[in-house]
Amino acid sequence: MRSRSLRVSFVALVAALMATMVIAAPVGANPYTRGNDFDLSIVNDSPTTVSARVCLNGHVSSGYQFGTTHDPCDVTPLVQPHLFGNGGRWNSLQANPIGIIVRAPHHKTLYFYAYNPSIGKPFIEVNGHRYALVEGELKVVPVDGALVAFHRHGDREGHKVFLVQIKQMAAG
Repeated sequence: MRSRSLRVSFVALVAALMATMVIAAPVGANPYTRGNDFDLSIVNDSPTTVSARVCLNGHVSSGYQFGTTHDPCDVTPLVQPHLFGNGGRWNSLQANPIGIIVRAPHHKTLYFYAYNPSIGKPFIEVNGHRYALVEGELKVVPVDGALVAFHRHGDREGHKVFLVQIKQMAAG
């Protein structure tokens, strides 16, 4: 009898925890998959002109998400052929998830993947390295000889505001 009451108590506790997790999800977020969209901008502060390919939402490769390909885009993405050096930018890319490929002639390619889960911290990956960021956080990271900065600003109209800065491209 004691074993049965213990099981009933455990089941009730699990049900209460699951209900709390669904209630704690942000308004408008899907509690089963994705949280709110990003409002992501890319700034090229390196002296090298780069091109950026961006894939939004359903165009992000499931193969990338499962680690079977390094390219985060499934189909022909949006293209910004010239993000000029020393301040070129692409503003307000709104989606979740977002894949970004940054290339420059004779330089290593940077592959970014940004995702905001419905429960947990939003994160960004670059060339396989994952960085979860809280609001107000700045991370400057070396990646395969390049230098990249991630800024996690506050939220704007329900979107998670992120800034990706290319500080330096690595020779390829």
